[in-house]
Amino acid sequence: MLNKILKVIIISTSIMLLFFIVLLLAYSIHFKNIYSHTLEAKASLEDSVELIKIRNFSAAKEKSSLAYDDFNESLEALASVQESFIFSNIQTSRNVLSDFSSVLTAGRNLSRAAQAISEIGVKTEMLLEGNTERSFESLDSESKKDLLKVIYESSPEFYGIKANIDLSVDSLGMINPNGVFYPIRDQFIDLRLKLIDFSELMDKILPILDMLPQLAGYPEEANYLLILQNQDELRPSGGFIGTYGILQMRAGEIERLDTHDIYHLDMPVKDRVSIVPPDPLKKYLGVDKWYMRDSNWYPDWSESAQKIESFYKLENSKLDKPDEVEDFVGVIGITPSFVTDLLAFTGPLEVNGEIYNKDNFVDLLQYKVEKGYVLLGVPSWHRKEEVGDILSKLKKEILGMSVDSFPEIVNIIDKNLAKKDIQFYFKDLAIQEIAKNGNYSGEIYENTGDYLMVVDANMAAYKTDAVMGKSIEYSLNHGVNGLFSKLQINYIHRGSFDWKTTRYRSYTRVYVPKGSELIRTEGVSDGEVLVREEGDKTVFEAFISVEPGKIGNLIFEYKLPEKIAKDIITKKEYRLYTQKQAGSEIEGLNIKLNFDSIIKSYTPTGFFVDNKAGNGISWEADLNSDREFTINF
Repeated sequence: MLNKILKVIIISTSIMLLFFIVLLLAYSIHFKNIYSHTLEAKASLEDSVELIKIRNFSAAKEKSSLAYDDFNESLEALASVQESFIFSNIQTSRNVLSDFSSVLTAGRNLSRAAQAISEIGVKTEMLLEGNTERSFESLDSESKKDLLKVIYESSPEFYGIKANIDLSVDSLGMINPNGVFYPIRDQFIDLRLKLIDFSELMDKILPILDMLPQLAGYPEEANYLLILQNQDELRPSGGFIGTYGILQMRAGEIERLDTHDIYHLDMPVKDRVSIVPPDPLKKYLGVDKWYMRDSNWYPDWSESAQKIESFYKLENSKLDKPDEVEDFVGVIGITPSFVTDLLAFTGPLEVNGEIYNKDNFVDLLQYKVEKGYVLLGVPSWHRKEEVGDILSKLKKEILGMSVDSFPEIVNIIDKNLAKKDIQFYFKDLAIQEIAKNGNYSGEIYENTGDYLMVVDANMAAYKTDAVMGKSIEYSLNHGVNGLFSKLQINYIHRGSFDWKTTRYRSYTRVYVPKGSELIRTEGVSDGEVLVREEGDKTVFEAFISVEPGKIGNLIFEYKLPEKIAKDIITKKEYRLYTQKQAGSEIEGLNIKLNFDSIIKSYTPTGFFVDNKAGNGISWEADLNSDREFTINF
C-alpha cells in the first residue's frame, strides 16, 4: 500500500515538474528578450551619458532613443512573464520580477531624460557652432535672441527632465536591498544618491531658467528698477538704499545700465514732496518727511519694492528733467555681498584706475563714495557712478565666459538668492509666483506652525552693522497651560566712534505667529514696546541702543497660539520656520525645545543637534538662509 502511495506521489511530482519545465521553456524566449534588450539598453544609455559630457548631443540623442526603445521592449516582455500563472502566484518570483521591473523602469525614465537633454543640447550647439569662445557675450544679437528663445520654449522639457529623474529615484528606491540585487546594491544606492543630487540641482536651476528670459528682455523689452541696499546700514528689506539704477534689457542685450546716488532724486524734490513717514522713522531717525532712501521699510521685499517704485515715480515726476523711464516690469534688490561673490569668481577687476577684489570691494567702494571722492576731485554729484561702472565690468566678464562656467555661476546666484542678497519683484503674476515658490521674492513666509523672524533697522547709526555681532536664542517649553517661548537677541558692538561707525541704534521688529501673547520684555532702551498684527503674524517692536565695546540683549517672552499646541496633540507634529532678514548677518541660531511628549523623529539632522532628553531637543545652527525645524511625536 505504501509503495503504491509513493508511486502515485512520484508520478504526480514528475508530472508537476515536467509541467513547470514546459512553462519555463515556454517563457524562455521572454527571458532571452529581456536579457538581450536590457544589455543593449544599458550600453546605449551609458554611451549617451558620455556623449552628453563631451557635447556630442546629436549622437547622444540617437543613443538615448535606442536605450529607451530597448528598455521598453524589456518591460513589455517582463510584463508578460509577471502576468503568467506560475510567476504571479509564487511570492518569491513576484518579488524578484518586481525588482527587475523597478530597475528597467528607472532605466527607461533616465533614457527619456537623456533624450530631452540631448534635444535641447542640439538646439544650443547649433547656435554656438563656430563660436570658439562659447560665451553668451560673443554671440551676435540675433543668436542671443535665438538662444533665449530656446530657453523660453524649452521650459516644459526642462521640467520633464526633472520629473523623469525623480521617477527614476522613486523606482530605484523600490528595489529590495536584500533581494536579488544584494551583491550590487551599493551601486544602486550610489546611483540613486547621484540622481537625488542632480534633482536638487534642477530645483535650483529651473526657477532661474523660468525667470531668465524676462530678466534678459525676451520676448519683450524689459525695464528694471535696480536697488542697491547696503547691509552695513541695515534696513528692513536688506539695507540703506544708497544707490539706485535703471536696467533696460532687450533680447539679452543691455540697452541701458546706469546707477545714481539716491540723493540725486531725494534732494531736488525735498520741498516738492511731503509724505509723512512711519512713526519709528520720525522718532528714531529724526525725519518729518518720507523719501525714497527710507522707503524699504517693510521686511517683505514685494511690499518694499512696490513702495520704492511708487516713490521713484513720484520723485522723478517732480524733477526739472525727469528720466523718461517710468514704467518697470520689476524691481531687483541686491547687496554688496552678491558683488563680492561675483568678484571671487571673476578675479580682480580694474575700474577707473582702482583694482577691486573680493576682499577690498566693500571697504574701498564705501571709502571712495563717502570720503575718497574729495581727494580724487570727483564732484559729490557723481561719486556713486562708480557702482554702475563696476556692475558693467562684471557683466562683461561673466557673460564673456564659456557656457561651461554656467553651473558655477548658477551656484553663486543660488547661494545669494538663499541669503536674500538678491531679491526679485515682478509685476507679471506668473513670474512672481515662480520667484515666490523658489523663495527668491523675499516675501514673508506664510505658515500655520511656529514662526520667527527678527528684523533690525539701523536708525542713524552710520555703517555700524559691519562691526556688530548678532545671535539669536530661542527656547520653548510645553506646559499644562500651553506653549511658552523665550526669544533673546544678542548684540555685540565690536567697533568704535569714527567716520564709519558709532553707537548702534536699531528699531527691532520680531515676527511671530498671529495670536501670540506678549508676557514680558527686557533690554528695551526706551522702555516702549509696540504689539500689532501684520498679515498672518503678530509683531513685537522695540528700540535698542548699544555703545561701542558693549553687549546688548533684547528679550521677549510670549505665549504661542493654542492652535500650535493643539497640532502637537492632533497632528503629532511641531514645525518652526525661522526666516532670515535680507542683509542681516546672524552668527548663531540656538534653538532649545522642550515638550511633554516623547520625540520620535526630527529634521534637520545635519546641524549640532542634541536629543538626549527624549522629550527635549536643541540645535546649534546658523541663519545664513531660512531654516525649518520639524519634530514628530
